Amino acid sequence: MKGVNSIYSVMCMKTSFTLIVLCLLLLVSCGGNKRSDDIIVERDQVEEHSPGVIGMASNTQSDNVNWISDSKYTYVITRAQDTSLPKVKNHDQDYYDNTINLVIKRSDESVCFEKKFSKKNFESVVPKSFFESGVLLGMNFYKAEGNYLKFVASIGSPDENNEEFYLVLVTIDNLGNTKCEAYQAPKEEDIDE
Repeated sequence: MKGVNSIYSVMCMKTSFTLIVLCLLLLVSCGGNKRSDDIIVERDQVEEHSPGVIGMASNTQSDNVNWISDSKYTYVITRAQDTSLPKVKNHDQDYYDNTINLVIKRSDESVCFEKKFSKKNFESVVPKSFFESGVLLGMNFYKAEGNYLKFVASIGSPDENNEEFYLVLVTIDNLGNTKCEAYQAPKEEDIDE
């Protein structure tokens, strides 16, 4: 019986040690300061559909922003997979591509801008490798500046374990004109100044 108890004690110690190490790794990996101007590209769950083809889950985000004459505007960003678009092969896996519908409303709920974006809208600014093997991952609000609202779209690998993506700055003026250009995140030394 002593042998069984000592084996049990050793197993409990090993399990406890493993849990402690995992907790420490989790704490260390979650450390760091988040800067307010960080662009966070969220990876959403993927869904398997027809055999061998995966699609990202749909999502919607919205918020208010003070814009023209400090009036309140609301933006709604909806991402949905679009099975009518060509499938994308990324790391030997087929994926459905996505479209993003962006709606901007005035405080009286009237729509001042609405557009459905696909990866094709960014073809002129996205490197060929990202365009061919990436999907339209998402879009996030960046800032209001003068007569412009700025959003950042991301195109890249839908694989949760892969961090390959390219950012595009989407600028919309108060007349509804859009401009797309490569987005360069500010360097850390520029932020600290």
